Amino acid sequence: MESTTKGLLGNLIDNKEICRIIVGSLAETISSYTGSATVAGKPYLHSETDKGGVAVAGLIRLEGGGLTVELFLGLSKELFLAIYNNMFSMGAEEIGEDNADMAGEILNIAFGAMDPKFRELGHKFRSSLPQLYFGEGLARALDKIHAEAIAIPFKLGEKSFLVEIYAAGSLGVEWRFEKGQAA
Repeated sequence: MESTTKGLLGNLIDNKEICRIIVGSLAETISSYTGSATVAGKPYLHSETDKGGVAVAGLIRLEGGGLTVELFLGLSKELFLAIYNNMFSMGAEEIGEDNADMAGEILNIAFGAMDPKFRELGHKFRSSLPQLYFGEGLARALDKIHAEAIAIPFKLGEKSFLVEIYAAGSLGVEWRFEKGQAA
């Protein structure tokens, strides 16, 4: 799996158009919901599994046109609550069943921004329903993740976070798609 993973991720990171669309759409989405500039750094390959600061994660799978990748958006508690409270004008102090789905919604909204740009380039992707993890479920999920990934660093004010792109199957998740959704 490692050489296949490294090859796929290397090809993806070399595909500047697709990376630019993913990075730009995520930055635009998060900026629009936080009211703060979100600045993306340069994507890079990494093989570290340190997710120590992640308190909640949203995951989606994009597939189509011979490419399948899995996006992992991991947020610290502080950053998640800042985004959530800004989006919904709330005063949430904890991550729980009632608010954790916001991490997946960010990915859904970002895919909605990515999709027309992909289609302009002739790529037709479909996205899975988001998977959400926090608490003990997050700890178990992080133990299963393969280390090879494209990491995209982002800065939101003084806070930073990574979005990671994994090869298909790296997250060990059973993905579900909306009925009738075709790539």
